[in-house]
Amino acid sequence: MIWLLQPGRAWLRGILGCLLILGGVLSFLPILGLWMLPLGIILLAEDVPALRRLSARMLEWIEQRHPNWLAPPRDGSCQPDRN
Repeated sequence: MIWLLQPGRAWLRGILGCLLILGGVLSFLPILGLWMLPLGIILLAEDVPALRRLSARMLEWIEQRHPNWLAPPRDGSCQPDRN
């Protein structure tokens, strides 16, 4: 997904961000979910300064309440803990 953060891809980030936000708003449908809303905001925040503050506050809130969600795995694997 690093290719999506390149400067020339702002139009693609805008389209994908809006689609994700729309999918988050329509989360009552079976396939779509509320997880799409913050992901769309984070994607749009790359190009919209007002959303940068919102996404930073949202990530700080997640980090305070669930610090191990954003932490890298300790053993280097990509598998989540199954405790």
